[in-house]
Amino acid sequence: MRAREFIIESIILEDPNQVRAMILDQLDRIKDEEDLVNILKFTNKFSYKQDVTGLSKVRDYRQNVSDAILNSIGNVDAPPEQIRAFITKLATDGIIKEKLLLTTGVIHSIDQIIDKKFLPIFDKIKLDLFEKISGKIGELGDVGKGEYLLAILSPRINRRGAPGDLDIDGTKVELKAGQSGRIGPAGTQSLAGRFEEFLGNCYKSKILEPGTKFNNVIEFNPSLTMTEFCAAFGNDPKRVAKALEIMLTMHLPGADISSIVKSAVKGGEIDGVALKAEMLAATFSLYQKAKKFDGIIIMDDKVTRYLYINTPETMKKVAPFLTVKWPSWKDKQSESMKVTMKISAKAGRSDDEDEEPDVMPTPIKAAPKAAAPPAAAPPVPPAAAAPAAAPVPAGTPEEPSPYSDQLGQFARPQSTLAPRTDSTWRQKFKRR
Repeated sequence: MRAREFIIESIILEDPNQVRAMILDQLDRIKDEEDLVNILKFTNKFSYKQDVTGLSKVRDYRQNVSDAILNSIGNVDAPPEQIRAFITKLATDGIIKEKLLLTTGVIHSIDQIIDKKFLPIFDKIKLDLFEKISGKIGELGDVGKGEYLLAILSPRINRRGAPGDLDIDGTKVELKAGQSGRIGPAGTQSLAGRFEEFLGNCYKSKILEPGTKFNNVIEFNPSLTMTEFCAAFGNDPKRVAKALEIMLTMHLPGADISSIVKSAVKGGEIDGVALKAEMLAATFSLYQKAKKFDGIIIMDDKVTRYLYINTPETMKKVAPFLTVKWPSWKDKQSESMKVTMKISAKAGRSDDEDEEPDVMPTPIKAAPKAAAPPAAAPPVPPAAAAPAAAPVPAGTPEEPSPYSDQLGQFARPQSTLAPRTDSTWRQKFKRR
């Protein structure tokens, strides 16, 4: 609705009196009663601006980040007291379980790490914040998708700026969210435009006759199915192993190439699944050494699931969960491996033709189903009112938050501008 968009833009840019004046100027132009009622509902949410400003001051966010947060929260249809409690919780203790976020090698649901009390509000704003707070909007350079989303959820999650993405309670983490997160390119070298160099090395190693040419170099890209690659070397185990060694040495200088080749080459064929796992592990190792991070979080683009990986061994273990964009001899955009978390096994194959179907390895188990609720008890007569709860003993106050001194602005009366739907609401609104 245009009225909804209009008022959301207005609460960010103007003070209350200006908002009211602008609305009055628009009233006669809007004939839809439901739309007009929505205007009144959204003016009641103007007071969230002060709450979000308080959050942004505590976290030292830029105005455009603060505006994006307010825009998202302003669209949530929930009681004002719940919205304010949500914002206050973000600014003090946060709503996320950081230790569970850093559990390695296990697919988690995002719902598992969010405070259940605030999960409904989080679900309504997560995609908006995931998409909109990225690019050049932040304080510390370019922002990847999901970085601010996680940082907003807890004061113990902070953006680090380059190099790296997040500091999660002292752990330095790279975030790969959405489609095709790059595992590199630090420590790797592009294969694009270097096929003639590859052929020259094959000639020198005497695994190809000098002058041998191939029309379709894409068939020589690393992938899950390397039938043509192996056939070019006569499916001879030694020649296939040497050719793979040459290619990987060009792409992953410094990696343990012989270990990868030993794992991937089976007779005169290449096991693409093993190659995928080994290359991911080697690329992760080089990337980690170059950027000096502790681990990587891979998150899906719906903000529903994530993986945390902190060692090459863990990367190898979770490889079946990941769809890979492989390096290419022709595509300069494919200079290093890129990963996307797969959808569930029921969704079938990935968009990559060469990718194997989703597989759920045994270490990662689904959460147990909840037990069926017991049968309803027969009705009983109403009992007498329960006695009032005993007062909290003196000397046992709740421990204050370290952020409480900065958040005095959160304690104030709620707005009294409530929506009206009676026949005289226009005049009543104007008299305000």
